Amino acid sequence: MEPWPSPTKQVRLAGALFNRPLHICAFCNGRDEEYRVMLPFIKGGFDQGHRAFHVVDSRRLPKYANNTVCCTYDVSRFGAALVMDMIRTHPMVIVGGGLHENPLWVPPDEFLEELRQRTAPTSVV
Repeated sequence: MEPWPSPTKQVRLAGALFNRPLHICAFCNGRDEEYRVMLPFIKGGFDQGHRAFHVVDSRRLPKYANNTVCCTYDVSRFGAALVMDMIRTHPMVIVGGGLHENPLWVPPDEFLEELRQRTAPTSVV
């Protein structure tokens, strides 16, 4: 996939325009809502010469760092604790069809340290 083609090109997602790569997550209630939110974004990308891709294996994600990435989640399929962790790992979120800066976002190193602390054995005194 080609990197973001030009800082002057704008892409529309969830009613917002932006001209730089973003890491976004979209929380949807089922496939119908996911398609309603994502299809205009994908079409807009095609119209500007971008290509769309679907990543199943998140270990492949870093090579797409110069592109806008939108992770979509059907919130009915996950528990509340996992959804909160998903929210905290994305600087931008789509909720209710709108794109928002995420006030709960945590930088990756900080989040990984928190995960390590959660799984570290606790000593009993």
